[in-house]
Amino acid sequence: GRYESSKKFLTESLGMRKTLGNKIALASGLNSLGLVLLAEGNLTEAEKYFSECLEIAKEIKDDMYIGIGLNNLGQIYATNGDYEKAKTFFEEGLQIDRDLGNKNGLSFSLANMGILAYINKDFSSAKNYLQEGLTISREMGNRLGELYALCSLGQVFIAEKESKKAENYFEECLTKLKGNSDN
Repeated sequence: GRYESSKKFLTESLGMRKTLGNKIALASGLNSLGLVLLAEGNLTEAEKYFSECLEIAKEIKDDMYIGIGLNNLGQIYATNGDYEKAKTFFEEGLQIDRDLGNKNGLSFSLANMGILAYINKDFSSAKNYLQEGLTISREMGNRLGELYALCSLGQVFIAEKESKKAENYFEECLTKLKGNSDN
């Protein structure tokens, strides 16, 4: 498939990273391979690589990679429908991102928490998480995070049967997607 060359390259690079003994580079490579496996739907293998990344990050006390590992494992559990376990991982990752002031990680953590709240029909919390993530994404110029938050907020308002508010979020998302915005 289309991920084969990425998997091959990353697998080969993991061997080199292990040989060099650079633990942060190894954690990064494990995380990258986990993301490719997640994208192709191989959740069991992705979980293995994310767990190994998290284990190394904890060993070397790299809080940023601990947060990344927690959020990625949360994605695995959420995808499998284990929302309580996903929430535990997402909350811990969110707290680490807040403590570090890691705005990029924070925008993803907030999106994860927002979607989880939406799935659990806690629309008030979903809006709060997504709105905070939208604000941070805009501050950083993170266009993908902004588009994701806008569309997700639209979904929340649809679920609450507030079609006009939903329409406003979707229109803003579409305008930004088309590049017709001054923002």
